[in-house]
Amino acid sequence: MSDLDRLHQRLAPPRLNEIKRFREVGVSPEALSSPELPARADVVFHDDRPLFDFVDEIGDGGAVAGFIFLARDDEGDPCDLVAWSPQAKRIAAWYGVAPLLGTDMLYAPRLDPEGALQVFEEPLAWLLEERAGVVIVDPVRAAPILRAAEPLKASSAAFGLRLRDLIAPRRPRIFVPQGRAA
Repeated sequence: MSDLDRLHQRLAPPRLNEIKRFREVGVSPEALSSPELPARADVVFHDDRPLFDFVDEIGDGGAVAGFIFLARDDEGDPCDLVAWSPQAKRIAAWYGVAPLLGTDMLYAPRLDPEGALQVFEEPLAWLLEERAGVVIVDPVRAAPILRAAEPLKASSAAFGLRLRDLIAPRRPRIFVPQGRAA
């Protein structure tokens, strides 16, 4: 068992009323609990990057309740913790290692008629679809991974346009030392 597994297991489970709310909107018990139930913790999201900290580590300035998912790499091994706050509409990684939730699904068989990887706007939609696909945590780091994993499927035309803009290759910034011609 990894250190991340142990840490995730030590966190509080979701409250009964939160589990009931997930169930009321259609999240199955299997999607909620497999491979593990999300934990619950008070977190602080960074404003300038897709990272979070636990309140008990840095204090409660700007704290919100968050669900904590154990993020996995493309081989299914734990690689990071991801906090999601439905109230704050924020998602972020703890270490910054996981650009996506569901990375272990990148190379799974795609049963979609187009062979597309489903990309979800937020974790609730991912849970409703039994965690079959990915959720973007860090857009900058997720972009090259998603470009390589195409074709992609979005839940709506509006999200499809945002997803296209997000993963479009960007021109690099190039600096030339002063006093030299480029």
